Amino acid sequence: MNRKNFLYRLFWLLALLLAGVLLTYVLTFIILTALHGGDLTAALTGFGSRVGDLWLVQTVQAVCVFILPAVLLTRICREETASWLSWRRAGGLDLLVAALSVMAALPLVNVLVAWNGSWTLPAWLSEVETWLQEQEQAAGQVTQTMLGVSGLGGLVVNFAVIALLAGLGEEMMFRGALQRMLYEGFSSRRLRTGREGSSGAAVASVWLAAFLFSAIHLQFYGLIPRMLLGAWFGYLLLWTDSLWVPVTAHAVNNALSLFFAMADRRGWMAAGSVDSLGLGRSWWLCLVSVMLLVGCVWYFRRGRS
Repeated sequence: MNRKNFLYRLFWLLALLLAGVLLTYVLTFIILTALHGGDLTAALTGFGSRVGDLWLVQTVQAVCVFILPAVLLTRICREETASWLSWRRAGGLDLLVAALSVMAALPLVNVLVAWNGSWTLPAWLSEVETWLQEQEQAAGQVTQTMLGVSGLGGLVVNFAVIALLAGLGEEMMFRGALQRMLYEGFSSRRLRTGREGSSGAAVASVWLAAFLFSAIHLQFYGLIPRMLLGAWFGYLLLWTDSLWVPVTAHAVNNALSLFFAMADRRGWMAAGSVDSLGLGRSWWLCLVSVMLLVGCVWYFRRGRS
């Protein structure tokens, strides 16, 4: 793939993402207006404070911003969709180990979250820091609203939207489409210079896609943990050549966050007990977490290129 083709694909990816964002807003307000009997004012009043609004936005966004652009990009670039997006069947044990890996990573992630959350910016960037904190608070408010639902039905919808749909959509875009496109772009550049670039291109594509995956969430105080999770998902795709492995890991990670946040909110367990794993007196759990992840790496890499 030469540079012209890479820029062509990058242009279409950005265009599809922009179109998806605009379509998300249009469809959301059309649907909400219809649900309110054609009254746009009623639809806009209190928008975002109703859990149904958030479910709708999250669903439309996953489809229009992540899933459809990834699929349409393959059609525009005349690629075979299933092959280019790595829709290959995954082994059951691969899926199980991928799911267990994000559970094993919890103490390590807690340590990274605490470290990243302690960051402060220089005084001359105080306005930027204030904006970043506001973004964190807004994201937290959205989460609290969605977790505020009661009953089995609300739990099922949250699981479907936050875990399954978000996991599928984001992995299709960032690992299936973006990481693949970056890999081909980096590989072609190195091959033109007469150097073998498959390994270096793979590493660069994994980490750049992971950084963009984290940055697009606009949550500075979770930038590093989310980037490392994104890199882990990227390596899972490299090692297994199946998108369903990182999709499974991503969905389980979101489902765990959802379950623990709901359990904490409803008093099913001691407040903050899960978030404190690996911190304070339980620091040794972080070492256990690292060792378990090393075991997962060994499993996925054994006998594979």
